[in-house]
Amino acid sequence: MLRMKITKILPLILLLLLHAKIADAKWYDVEMIFFSHNGNSGLYEERWPEDPGQPDSANAVQLISVEEPLLPDQLIEFQRLPLSNLTEQLNLLERSSRYHIIDSVAWRQPGLREKNAPTVAIQAGRFFTPDGAVAPLPSLDSPAMNDSHYELEGQVKISLSKYLNVDADLVYRTPVMLPDEEGNNVSILQPFRLQELRRMRSKSLHYLDHPMFGILVAIEPYKLPEPEIEVQETSVAPTTIIPKAQAADINKSKQTGAE
Repeated sequence: MLRMKITKILPLILLLLLHAKIADAKWYDVEMIFFSHNGNSGLYEERWPEDPGQPDSANAVQLISVEEPLLPDQLIEFQRLPLSNLTEQLNLLERSSRYHIIDSVAWRQPGLREKNAPTVAIQAGRFFTPDGAVAPLPSLDSPAMNDSHYELEGQVKISLSKYLNVDADLVYRTPVMLPDEEGNNVSILQPFRLQELRRMRSKSLHYLDHPMFGILVAIEPYKLPEPEIEVQETSVAPTTIIPKAQAADINKSKQTGAE
């Protein structure tokens, strides 16, 4: 009998300990806006390598889209979120003729040390064929062609030390016209790579810059809502108040009856 009671209680204890661990951990909401500079002005600022390499995102986690609403105390690592803190900046960039919005993304994650923090896979923007033509996004019915790429691909890692560390390794691709061996201009999909490790503070706006594209970053601490405590109502019998004169008559009647 004792073993059965322990078996039933143990899962409850583990659940409570897990909830306490999640509640004590530091969680953060991460928001990013990816954009490029119209006109490709940065194309001629320096000599770009034909192949800058590709981030190894084989072990990067994919963001999770949750359709059903969650309870306030439910946390899912790397859950996609709607943009919240950077909506004003997004509107300003969209209204400017100087920039092209590649994409925006937001998610929630725990603050982990660098060795434990996973990288987040980024695939954003348009989908291009090797010659720079826009192609339909890949799907189960229409898989991606060889050497086809998203406009922006790579990974981002958010880790926690004394500060927040953002480690970005991203490749931006755009069609450019370059002369071939015969001197004819042909369209190719030119890659540009950004590799940057930046120390950041939460509740601040940060900017990762590249001559061809940029990233706005905002990271906010997320606090788990306090659990609501249900107060059970206790029924109390009503108290009858008897006037002093009436009480005296009642006592007198009781004494007379007792005699």
